[in-house]
Amino acid sequence: MQAAACPQVQYLVPEDVPEETVNKEREIEMQKEDLLKKPEQIRSKIVEVG
Repeated sequence: MQAAACPQVQYLVPEDVPEETVNKEREIEMQKEDLLKKPEQIRSKIVEVG
């Protein structure tokens, strides 16, 4: 109930998030310093699962 009442919450379930937003957030995560040291295929898996 608190999440639904919070004015900053835009989506309640992952399926409601637009693909454009998901892709943008994936790119941001892929560029984080701690992930940049890992191989590309590992970074993709970490971001996908995370």
